[in-house]
Amino acid sequence: MLDVLFCPKGVAVVGVGREEGSVGHEIFDNIRAADFKGKYFAVNPKAQEIHGEKVYPSIKDIPYPVDLAVIVVPAHLVPQVMEESGEKGVKVAVIISAGLV
Repeated sequence: MLDVLFCPKGVAVVGVGREEGSVGHEIFDNIRAADFKGKYFAVNPKAQEIHGEKVYPSIKDIPYPVDLAVIVVPAHLVPQVMEESGEKGVKVAVIISAGLV
């Protein structure tokens, strides 16, 4: 299980903001800059492209396997994104949010 966390083949950042400086945008930029060897994907239902890369409206729309989801959305959206991640077959999720109880 730890291999999927530390050496994922596919990573989705759910909640990639269109604005530089937003947490999701910075995480996505860091994955790109790190020369990640696997596939990485941005998810935002309100964007179509970030840095010339396709953005998917939902994690379920990504046409490749996703091992790790980095979820950077408001707390009230986390359950929905976790449900969609489970449906997609995501094995590990990292949640970066505020306001969770």
